[in-house]
Amino acid sequence: MKQKRTILLGSLALVAATIFPAATMAQTTSTHPSGINARERRQQQRIRQGERSGELTRREAGRLEARQARINVDEAYARRSGGKLTAAERRRLQGELNRSNRAIYKQKHDEQERGDHPEGINARQKDQQKRILQGEQNGSLTRREAERIEARQAKISVNEAYARQSGGRFTPRERRHIQRELNHSSRAIYRQKHDKQTQH
Repeated sequence: MKQKRTILLGSLALVAATIFPAATMAQTTSTHPSGINARERRQQQRIRQGERSGELTRREAGRLEARQARINVDEAYARRSGGKLTAAERRRLQGELNRSNRAIYKQKHDEQERGDHPEGINARQKDQQKRILQGEQNGSLTRREAERIEARQAKISVNEAYARQSGGRFTPRERRHIQRELNHSSRAIYRQKHDKQTQH
């Protein structure tokens, strides 16, 4: 399965790079933080992080990677005549990226977790702590918002410790409960970082 996914993604990338070389060159010049290429890079990072933390199963990650590869090919095709996008092409690609963004969020916050990832829960907790710290540093979280979220994280840690007290292993029911709490916390972090309140 992994080999097939690698072959598929490699083939799509080869199509984009060889048939539409002008597009490949144009992609290296985009530096706008909310541009097409910047969004593609951020989404790829989120998929990789989801694989590392166990939030994404291999099948979920494969589907998301295939979607990203199709967007790359669509962009390369749109850029084939000189490297610039028309307003209509840009809107279409942004729409594809919006749908991809929602798909990544949905898959990372569903009830599925990689069963072979021994530190899925701990990795998610560490990732959420980093997001809180980053929010405090860039001002997207107020001190009060950060304190509320930290209190939620502390509660999750207590619940995890309680669940592990009988040998250190979760039952499937305990794991689902902790994952749901982490899902709620992740959504709270996102909402608080993207509301209108800032430190500055």
